[in-house]
Amino acid sequence: MEQSRWLGWTAVGRGGATAIPPHAIKMRHASGCWTPPSRCLPRRATTAAIERAIAGERDPIKQMEAALSTVLLTFSRHRRLSKILLVEAVGLGHGFDDKLMHTRSYFAAMIQRYLDQAVAAGAIAPLDTETAAWAWFGAINELVVRWLVTGQPERLETIIPT
Repeated sequence: MEQSRWLGWTAVGRGGATAIPPHAIKMRHASGCWTPPSRCLPRRATTAAIERAIAGERDPIKQMEAALSTVLLTFSRHRRLSKILLVEAVGLGHGFDDKLMHTRSYFAAMIQRYLDQAVAAGAIAPLDTETAAWAWFGAINELVVRWLVTGQPERLETIIPT
């Protein structure tokens, strides 16, 4: 049985390192409550960590860098759960795919808000921030998945200056 902790949640998967069927995945909050992962993705805690990271920054570009750094550090600290959520959970079924898409939409919307703020502040040129946000989200997702599957780069947080 594999276990990983991420921001107060424990993911437990039965069935080895291959794709875990949805009925074999449960999440247990620190309180002991068990629930399917589709209902306990660490969205609020990650959002709070991002908000704390950017709180001291006034420059929209520095805010985006702080948010990206926070997300990558969170993934790198919780590799097993990241793999369950980003690699093994894909294709577990329509209901779970809907929950994953909802969570992805939430984070893309967060990126879009920061891009909108950067455009409004004149820090970046005007652009279609919705499309750009999804492009950013996809790029971040692919970099993390590459790291999870190949181990490259050795330390995920080294891509931050890029």
